[in-house]
Amino acid sequence: MKKLNNKGMTTVEVLICFVLVVIITVSIYATVSSFNEKKILEGYKEEIYNYKNLLTQDIQDDFIKIGLTHANYERTSEGEKVIHTVTCTLRDGSQRKLVVEQLLAASSYHIGGSYTTDDYFMIKYGTPDDMIDRDLPDLGHSGYNPIERKICDADDPERDANCRLIQDLSINNVLINITDNNVLSIYIGFYHPDFGTKYAINIVCPIDYMSGSSDSSSSWNY
Repeated sequence: MKKLNNKGMTTVEVLICFVLVVIITVSIYATVSSFNEKKILEGYKEEIYNYKNLLTQDIQDDFIKIGLTHANYERTSEGEKVIHTVTCTLRDGSQRKLVVEQLLAASSYHIGGSYTTDDYFMIKYGTPDDMIDRDLPDLGHSGYNPIERKICDADDPERDANCRLIQDLSINNVLINITDNNVLSIYIGFYHPDFGTKYAINIVCPIDYMSGSSDSSSSWNY
């Protein structure tokens, strides 16, 4: 009578099975993590895309549908904050104002930023008496110590005084110009570490009267 093999699995076979399970698990985890990360980034893209499109549409609806007859551009500063202001008169006699506030904190990709304050960005648009804040989408942030040139914890309530809060989505470039051909051009460029400078608000509109203003922001280095 033939004897049955009752030895079962050897230690080597168990080890091989364990290694295979680990490899499969790690592969599945990496795939799921990659998918989730891609999904998050696609969501970020959509937020930036919707933000710039809605604001662009609001401005262009006024400038194009009503008509732009006069525009004036002024660049000022409050401490280290740069403020770009465009004041416009429309064909129906009403006014619109666009204000872009920009304060870049020093970081590995904000060259020439502030060593003493956090990132701050704001776009306001509306009538002079009813300006609406258009906060940039909150797509996360990080911390950077420009003195020691290293990453820091910006969420720490007792964070180092040199730790600057760096927004993932920032306004990295503002170019506004009123040309001799009576054309107003507005460029507001956004930066995100995962998308670079791919997205921007870009508006070009003819006007009936040139205010004589010129763009001094083109020589501003960021």
